Amino acid sequence: MMIPGDIFTLIDVFSFAAWLFYGSTMGAVLVLRYTWPNAPRPYKVPTFIPVLVLIISAYLVVGPIVQNPRIEFLYATIFILSGLVFYMPFVAWKLRFKWLVSECFLCFGSSLAIDGEFVQKVEG
Repeated sequence: MMIPGDIFTLIDVFSFAAWLFYGSTMGAVLVLRYTWPNAPRPYKVPTFIPVLVLIISAYLVVGPIVQNPRIEFLYATIFILSGLVFYMPFVAWKLRFKWLVSECFLCFGSSLAIDGEFVQKVEG
């Protein structure tokens, strides 16, 4: 399964996943740069840097699969994509359960931040 037999397999799978996320981040930087050109940015980088990192990350993700295809890379990809099962309903579609929110109030005290707004629990 996903538990590697040696440290080198663990390093390969971790590097694959890490560079996949680095490439995704650089792709998002490029998309946001051209879709929202005037948005305030906390820091700015020249365009060639995200493009260069995106090319390098694409090479470091595709290279090990082409050179030595292993089932662990497929497992890592499926594991990463399985996060969409929780992202889509709870973040993208903002699905909320009332009982879960009340349980969170019990866990976090008398106030809770939901969707960026500070919500107070009404006693009574």
